[in-house]
Amino acid sequence: PWPGNIRQLQNAIQYSIVKCEDDLILPGNLPLELREFEGLECRPVSGRKLTPQNVASALKTSGGNKSKAAKLLGVGRATLYRFLENPSEP
Repeated sequence: PWPGNIRQLQNAIQYSIVKCEDDLILPGNLPLELREFEGLECRPVSGRKLTPQNVASALKTSGGNKSKAAKLLGVGRATLYRFLENPSEP
């Protein structure tokens, strides 16, 4: 699964093509933010519902980085920020 939007995907591919020295894009040619997620499984939250538990887990896994936590949760950064402002609302 791709953790971002289509524009981010296009940028990642263009970056990788520029960094690539051959006809094959290797993991080292990927943008740094994608290499950081290597080995982690991006699992969207079922129904995109956020709970305090899964948000806390994602924040712990991402080292407190909210953008990375949102990617792990399969939601937009703004959605995560809104949840953090008022976690009691659905």
